[in-house]
Amino acid sequence: MCSCAEAGRHIPPGQHLKGDRILKNFQDKADKQIEIVQEEVSTVRKKVQARVQEVEEEIGTVRDEIDKKVQDLEQRIMKKTTEECPGNEYKMPIHDNKLCVLLSHRHHKPPTFDGEASWSMYKRQFEAATTNGWDEQQKATELVLALRGKALQTLQDIPEEKQNDYFTVVGALELRFGSKYLSQVYQNQLKSRSQGPTETLQEFSTDIERMVRLAYPEAPEEFIKQLNIQSFIDGVKDPELQQALRLGRFKTLSEAVIYGLEFEAAKNVSDEINTHQLLKGMMTLLEKLTNSDNKQAFRNSRQLKCFGCEKIGHIQKNCRRRSNSEERNKETKSKESATENSRSGNAPLSV
Repeated sequence: MCSCAEAGRHIPPGQHLKGDRILKNFQDKADKQIEIVQEEVSTVRKKVQARVQEVEEEIGTVRDEIDKKVQDLEQRIMKKTTEECPGNEYKMPIHDNKLCVLLSHRHHKPPTFDGEASWSMYKRQFEAATTNGWDEQQKATELVLALRGKALQTLQDIPEEKQNDYFTVVGALELRFGSKYLSQVYQNQLKSRSQGPTETLQEFSTDIERMVRLAYPEAPEEFIKQLNIQSFIDGVKDPELQQALRLGRFKTLSEAVIYGLEFEAAKNVSDEINTHQLLKGMMTLLEKLTNSDNKQAFRNSRQLKCFGCEKIGHIQKNCRRRSNSEERNKETKSKESATENSRSGNAPLSV
């Protein structure tokens, strides 16, 4: 079998120019597809931003309507008040005890806590609800009702008679999820955090933000932003994307994620084109090698010499002269055998 270099000498002179044109066409198509993908990503991003703004405006409108209705209701109730309702700023008729109790428990519902978010941040939100006029027992009850998942399991370590004590519940949660006990653990986890095999850039960035908040709950906001970006870049699994991200200047983590998505889209298009070119090149090379092998076999067959007739171009096994000689020998033997049989059959019988 001849080498690839020998095979290349059989390429027609114009074939190189044709190959260059094909490669240029592929490159042009790749550039166009990359531009299309970038335009589509930009369009989608604008649509998402516009939709988010619309939703925020709708939420704001609904919130304003609700606040207005609540204010109207409060004003109507205040006109009918005669006595102060215990634990509440409203004045209600003393005979309307059910309504008094209802108003005393009207409050902003605190968010839930599952142990995954920052405890210090959640505690700030929860304590903001003290404007509802809760006493310590009510605060403990609301906090217990807001617990979910791992945080809810903390109640197993608190005696039942102590679960109505706000400071006891807060102390148990502080011990389990407090930043001063777990910040070092979260910092170590953040250093070793990397993108999973099937984890998308969006999922990875969301978890990075969560871990940074847990690792540095008291850090300034600007420090949090920069650490989000750096931790995201350090943990990206694609080395090419990671190198490209290191060269960028991003102000927020969202900018880095959007750039990463655009990079992945362009790379996928380029990989498809390169694979097609590689397969086509392999098929062309295989065809050249096959043609070269056939030519070499033909040249080798022309150098063969027959030991029977001593002619060039075949071997003794395939020699025609030998075949003809063998046929004649077979015919001669057949005739001799027939003659002998005939003589033995017509011989005179002895008396």
